Amino acid sequence: MKTRYTVRSFGIRRNEKIACYVTVKRDKAMQLLESGLKVKDYELLRRNFSDTGCFDFGVQGHIDLGIKYDLSTGIYVMDFFVVLERPGYRVGRCRRYKSSYSWNPAQGHKGGCNEVVPVEI
Repeated sequence: MKTRYTVRSFGIRRNEKIACYVTVKRDKAMQLLESGLKVKDYELLRRNFSDTGCFDFGVQGHIDLGIKYDLSTGIYVMDFFVVLERPGYRVGRCRRYKSSYSWNPAQGHKGGCNEVVPVEI
C-alpha cells in the first residue's frame, strides 16, 4: 500500500510504501496463527469474531512473535484476519453456478482446516 498524500507530522511522503497485505495458507498459516494466538495467551474478545465465524486480532510488536529485530525496519504492528470457509462456499457466491448454501456461525470453527486451535472467548 502506498500513501495518497504527504503528512509531515507522521514523517511520510506521497507514494511511499507504508503497509502490505499477505495471504498465507495451509501449514504456514497454522504456524503463524499459533504464534499470534500464543502472544495473546489464546484469549480473544467476543467483538473479535464476526457473524460468519471469521475473526481478527492484532499484535503490537512483531518481535513478540519471535522475529529478530532489524534497525532498518524498526518495530511494526501485525493484524491477523482469519477467514473460515467450508468447502463449497465459493459456489454459493459464484455468479454462473448459483446454488443454495447455508451457513451457521457455529460451523465457523470447523472451517477449511482439520485442526482446531483452542481459543478462549
